[in-house]
Amino acid sequence: MVLATYRGAMSSPIGGIALRRAGGSDAEQLTVVEREAGLAALGHVFPPDRYPYPTAEVRARWQRVLSEPHAACLVAQREGEIVGFLAWQGDTVEHLAVHPSTMRRGVATVLLGQALDEIWADHPEARLWVLRDNQVARAFYRGWTPTGLTRRAEFPPFPHELQLAMARPQVSAPATR
Repeated sequence: MVLATYRGAMSSPIGGIALRRAGGSDAEQLTVVEREAGLAALGHVFPPDRYPYPTAEVRARWQRVLSEPHAACLVAQREGEIVGFLAWQGDTVEHLAVHPSTMRRGVATVLLGQALDEIWADHPEARLWVLRDNQVARAFYRGWTPTGLTRRAEFPPFPHELQLAMARPQVSAPATR
């Protein structure tokens, strides 16, 4: 079922992709997509020969996230399979990944756009954390402003993350004559 939001039914400009809210039964597919995306994009940060992917921990985290009453998660699906996701809580984007078979086709852009619409409906600013050494993600978040806050990632080797923020765009009032 395609997600209905305050703006109506969500559709994607990407052929064959539908967006919907994630549910508790999606934890396993979300874990698989996150693992595949992480292995494809972050091997230079988390070398898999030194730091095996923490599948059990990521699955447990998804089970927690999906049961949080104040968290939201959108999934992008093609033919019933999850190919991307974005989760947030409050004003903070917490998780975004796209399966390698679907990377660089606009799925992340569509997910982020929909999530920002929902975040900005309630908050003047959106925030997120990005790995300092993830240059692809940092390029994707061009236009976001560093807040100056840093932290260590939750998994070994605990690389540095930077917090970025983006203010809700101001809507100009129509000119009066």
